[in-house]
Amino acid sequence: MYGIYPYAVENGIKSDDFWKMTFDEIMVHITATIKHHRKVLKERAVMDHKTAELMAFAVNDPSKMPSVEKHYGFMDDSDENKPTIINNEPDQLEPEDWQNDQAILLQQAMSVKAVNARKNKE
Repeated sequence: MYGIYPYAVENGIKSDDFWKMTFDEIMVHITATIKHHRKVLKERAVMDHKTAELMAFAVNDPSKMPSVEKHYGFMDDSDENKPTIINNEPDQLEPEDWQNDQAILLQQAMSVKAVNARKNKE
């Protein structure tokens, strides 16, 4: 139990609480803290990327810069931006714009890879 004490304190468990907790409770708390930290980092990365996109618009073509509500989808509280359920099944949502863009990019990358592979064979 002494071996995980530093990790527990590092992950926000108070010293007094640590000695009252079971091993499973400690591990659940540490795991949840790590997952939360990763989620925060992912959110920060997305926001940094969005900021970079807006900067690119501002520098290259300010007239095409999207509104804040359009660029940051979570800011628009209207009903039309909420996910649409397909076939009355809640786990099947329509893909978002970025997912469509990602699929197109992957298709293009695969096409380029195939062309390069054919060139290398010749």
